[in-house]
Amino acid sequence: MIYPALATLQPGGLLPYEEMGRLLNLDVRDVGDKQKILGAARRAADVLLARESRVCKIVHGRGYQRTNQVLAQAGDYQARAVAEVKAGHDGFAGALGSPATPPEAHRLPRPRRSVARWEVIYQALAKLQPGDLLSYQDMADLLGLDVRDLGEKQALLGAARKAADELRARERKVCTIVYGRGYQHARADQILALAHGHQARAVAEVEVAHSKIETIDLSQVEPTLARLIQATAAGFTRQATMMRQLDVRQARLETVMAAVQGTAQAAITQAQQTSTRVDATQTQLHALEQRIADLETQRGHPPPHPVFLHPVGV
Repeated sequence: MIYPALATLQPGGLLPYEEMGRLLNLDVRDVGDKQKILGAARRAADVLLARESRVCKIVHGRGYQRTNQVLAQAGDYQARAVAEVKAGHDGFAGALGSPATPPEAHRLPRPRRSVARWEVIYQALAKLQPGDLLSYQDMADLLGLDVRDLGEKQALLGAARKAADELRARERKVCTIVYGRGYQHARADQILALAHGHQARAVAEVEVAHSKIETIDLSQVEPTLARLIQATAAGFTRQATMMRQLDVRQARLETVMAAVQGTAQAAITQAQQTSTRVDATQTQLHALEQRIADLETQRGHPPPHPVFLHPVGV
């Protein structure tokens, strides 16, 4: 229902959430219905882009708008891709113990009357060992908040997010969200998985940006803007190609490293089994030597001869 309405929009036209609700017989004021409307609108915009190469963007709080500012939106996707790559690198570098980036020298401390909430949580997160969890209830106890209150829980979540970001920037420690429970100090294998997730999202952002650039009809724009669009599209193509090549190389490297690790582990296991067999053989030899020594002792000291008694009356 939403797809045909979006398809009829002209550049700059807006389809409000209220109109989408009427099309779907849903109430935009109801939280559950609003989520259904948002999901249907997102799906319709994606299908419209794939089928007809028309781009609709979200106007927060209002609805979806047919846009002709594809270049600006593509730049947003590229910026998010760079941010995803940087986040993945920073998190993985933290697991390897890379030095933290020094803070800006010109930044002056702000006077505070009391310790901020995020700083309280920061101190608690900094004490965690890899794998340890700081629950939301523990955070609430530290801050004197009630997690059952929606407003206070939002304040707690914001403070926890700020604390985790500062911990990664200052001490190169990565904390991940355990949904519904709290924040966990990530182990090295978890950080590697997070870095791969950021990398995959970065590639996806670049590909989406490139697909949106291709929706522009160059015959409908002035020559100068057309050349800019062509150059931008070529840049996205090169960037996507390089990222895919790097992904392939990294996958090959990780495969080789996994094979080497497996070979090394197999060699360690075989060495342990050999050591166990040697120990068992030495134990058997020791028992055999003891048995031989016992036999030699018995042979050197034979038992006394029996005494034969004469019959009575002989």
